[in-house]
Amino acid sequence: MDCCHSGTALDLPFFYQAKGTKEDMKMEKKKKKKKDKKDKKDKKDKKDDKDDDEDNDNQGTVVMFSGCEDHQVSADVVLDGSATGAVSFSLMTAMIANGMSLSYADLLMEIKKILEKRVRNVQYPQLTC
Repeated sequence: MDCCHSGTALDLPFFYQAKGTKEDMKMEKKKKKKKDKKDKKDKKDKKDDKDDDEDNDNQGTVVMFSGCEDHQVSADVVLDGSATGAVSFSLMTAMIANGMSLSYADLLMEIKKILEKRVRNVQYPQLTC
């Protein structure tokens, strides 16, 4: 997702941030916000209303690269007179340069390196899952 304020757009529980070096990078679990008693009660009521359809849920894997943190904006790069998302450009460039064979963590660091060379504003792409 290469758009402004996209860091936690899918509200996934774990994230990597491309700050520092690869050695500094670690997966972190998002901190949950405290909810008031009304929210907890509403949630309990909804849970009680559910059938046993939960057995049919597809437990797929969701992975998202976002262009920046929630409080940042995603920059564009101009190629042949057309603007395109800087992270999208960096992702494609990194994949092609590395023969489409990178781990998620390595891809995130490659995106960061390319962004540092091409974009003036500071933005930290994130990997959430």
